[in-house]
Amino acid sequence: MSSSLSRSLSAIEVTYARAHAAPDGHLVAFGQAVAGALFVPTRQLGPEPLVEVWQPEGLMFGAVAATENKPLEELSREHYTRLIEHARASGHPYFLRMWNFVGGINEIEERERYQLFCAGRHDAFVNAGYHHDVDLPSVDVAEVA
Repeated sequence: MSSSLSRSLSAIEVTYARAHAAPDGHLVAFGQAVAGALFVPTRQLGPEPLVEVWQPEGLMFGAVAATENKPLEELSREHYTRLIEHARASGHPYFLRMWNFVGGINEIEERERYQLFCAGRHDAFVNAGYHHDVDLPSVDVAEVA
């Protein structure tokens, strides 16, 4: 990672807050929708909804939902290609964090669906010039029940 990127990342603060009392910032809600927050449809542990609060300058947040109308590897490649193009066109060349939820993630088609998803995602990043050991984001993949 370049020193200029490291310096800019040091200003990022991520905290957790009760959903009803979250401070200003980019909010990410897990498990249930919270007004004003990017929703990540995964189960949250604990009795009350928390939100992840990102308080950086100059980050872009977004969400994509896709209908699986073609092979998963192809769909994943196409959507990641568009995400990369959009982020770069908006002046954001790097991804810090991504959440991915794929139904039946461990089911077997021609290969395990997780492998198919990862292969398409990998192709999109490599085709865009990213290097797998240097500048890929932290990624979580889970199945939505």
